[in-house]
Amino acid sequence: MDFGNPVNEEFTELWRQIPKVQDYSIGSYWTGTSEDTIRFIKDRLKWATKLLLTELKAVRRYYRLLLAWNLNGDPPEPFYRLI
Repeated sequence: MDFGNPVNEEFTELWRQIPKVQDYSIGSYWTGTSEDTIRFIKDRLKWATKLLLTELKAVRRYYRLLLAWNLNGDPPEPFYRLI
């Protein structure tokens, strides 16, 4: 997940699992809500929770690297680039 590497496969797999609107019978202002509307919202919340937890793991890893960075030396290894 750093700038020189492709996106983490776990992250892209989560995006492929997103609950799609066309798979649900969503209600409208005129027809009212349906059970599918509520199920869609709950499914999206469950999916978003998994996505956020995955992102938080990556942020925690980068935060640890940042804390370990010796500011008088070279940056942490994953971010080291030759210009």
